Amino acid sequence: MTKIYQKIILSHKSPVKGRFGGFTLIELLVVVLIIGILAAVAYPQYQLSVYKTRFNTVRSWVHSIRNAQEVYYMANGKYADDIRDLDIQFPSGCIYTPHPSYVYDILDCPDARLDVSRSYHGISATVKKCPKYAPGCATYVEPYTVPYRENAGEGVMGFSPNCRASQAGGVPAEALEYGKKVCLSLGGKESSAKVGWYYLP
Repeated sequence: MTKIYQKIILSHKSPVKGRFGGFTLIELLVVVLIIGILAAVAYPQYQLSVYKTRFNTVRSWVHSIRNAQEVYYMANGKYADDIRDLDIQFPSGCIYTPHPSYVYDILDCPDARLDVSRSYHGISATVKKCPKYAPGCATYVEPYTVPYRENAGEGVMGFSPNCRASQAGGVPAEALEYGKKVCLSLGGKESSAKVGWYYLP
């Protein structure tokens, strides 16, 4: 028993025991610094991932509307002027506003603002809640298959689905750059005909 007691006393006074009794201030600062660096790198990527997920959700909405328009076209020989006439259910919380001019109507939803064109027959959807600009950094555009007029491919909707940085007035430069980054990260290929357009696979 005496030997065991002596070992306990000695180990208590040992510098090795004191070394593992806690962390020094330097060690804690290094750990905090490492965590800070990892957070600074990871958080922007997390934000981009969340925004891309929201973008793809909106993209599926638009695609569903496009498909419903094609069905309507086959049945009626024309596209619906009012998308509320389509056989489709819209996300909750959306407000539909017919535009007074014969240009586009607006479907304003919590996650996106959709401009439904009646002159070029297509939809542009600006995805909201962007980390760099809350009203939206990236816009998804999907034309209908049959153009309203022969040069519609050169108009605002393009020939095929595309992504572009939001072009509303007052969009800050960093939001435009972020929109471009989103388009490229989704596999967008830059258009040679339209500056800032990225055709999606």
